[in-house]
Amino acid sequence: EIRVNDRVASETYLSACVAGHFGVPIIFISGDDVFVQETREILGDFESVITKQSFGTLSANTLTPSKSRKLIQQKVAAAIERIDDFSPCAVNGPVNLQIDFKHRLPAELLNYLPIIERTSAYGIEYQAADILAATSFLEFVTHYQPTLM
Repeated sequence: EIRVNDRVASETYLSACVAGHFGVPIIFISGDDVFVQETREILGDFESVITKQSFGTLSANTLTPSKSRKLIQQKVAAAIERIDDFSPCAVNGPVNLQIDFKHRLPAELLNYLPIIERTSAYGIEYQAADILAATSFLEFVTHYQPTLM
């Protein structure tokens, strides 16, 4: 689990915050019904197209590619028409980034860095200057492979 300033942060939320850092609002998304609903709970108002209804991990009812393209074109045009209705999802100032891992080893290894505070056997905390520094640190954490040394 990743938290930004004590708020659980999905990949979508993090991406919206990075866009917001540059003053760019999220005006449109497309994807399955679960993604659209979860994103609406996080970001509020935007235009969207549900391209498939999820029935489980192995089944869904999907639109045809041509139907999806047509709906996406219509909704993107609608979003652009009402561009002034949207606000960026900005996280201003310092960012408190908390990560709880599935295993203890990442927390233990990252704790060697002086910029990290270990908060539990599985958790760490990092104080970032802004959301860009926080996401850069997440890039490091997700791509670092100590076995390659």
